[in-house]
Amino acid sequence: MPKYTSKMKDRVFDTVDAIVRSPRVVRYCVGITLDPYSRSKQYRYWQVPYPHFAVLETNLSANNALMLEKELFYEIKNSRNNTLRRSKYVPDRIEGEYVNSLGGKASDNDSAYVFYVAWRSK
Repeated sequence: MPKYTSKMKDRVFDTVDAIVRSPRVVRYCVGITLDPYSRSKQYRYWQVPYPHFAVLETNLSANNALMLEKELFYEIKNSRNNTLRRSKYVPDRIEGEYVNSLGGKASDNDSAYVFYVAWRSK
């Protein structure tokens, strides 16, 4: 499994920023999962769907996935100087504190997690 590095975080964050900058993107969120196919289906069928889903990093240990998710969450939350990035994030999540979750799974560093971004557009 790849080691978590600031270079990995920067690459993922740059990709999220590129997606968010699109004027067609209305809302987005980031997260981790063991099963990206099932997770993307869940987003498509929410009451307010997020039909677009992209995997940005693969083969992460649980600890590395949670660390990446937490750091990106706080960069988004604290990016008051970039109101576009912050304002498009899911409102009920960005106002609270980060809550780490492996989706009900026990912490297992042998599992391969993926980091994703989901979004909806106009």
